[in-house]
Amino acid sequence: MSEATSVRVFGVSVTLVFIGAIVGALASIPLTVLGKVVAGADPATIANFTWNAGVFGVLGAIGSPLLAWSTLRHAPLWRAMLEPALGALAGAVFGSIVGGGVGLLVLTPIGLAAASWRLHRTFPTPARPIAREIDDSPASQLVGRNQHR
Repeated sequence: MSEATSVRVFGVSVTLVFIGAIVGALASIPLTVLGKVVAGADPATIANFTWNAGVFGVLGAIGSPLLAWSTLRHAPLWRAMLEPALGALAGAVFGSIVGGGVGLLVLTPIGLAAASWRLHRTFPTPARPIAREIDDSPASQLVGRNQHR
């Protein structure tokens, strides 16, 4: 990998960290309200919102580069950031309706994973051509593998 490519990959990774932190912190706002409603607790305070924004911001900062580089390399950046967050939010809402607090905790990551899977299926990694394997071993010459020579 050339130095210019390394610098570009590093720059994109840092951008993914910052965008992931922002999206994670913003996603914590409705999740905080929803969690309080499901738990039957008092309305969320500024301290609740701040704590959850910090936690979800860190999770977004860690998770977004991992997710984007591993499975969503060919998806548009805005979709790779927004759709998994919306999937997590949809999973949280559905989970809280169906199963209360446990449903919220279980279906939130499932919603994120489902949205990521859908994006990965929509923007698949192109198949790489298989390199022609050249085997110069005496055994392969005996069975006729090197007939291209």
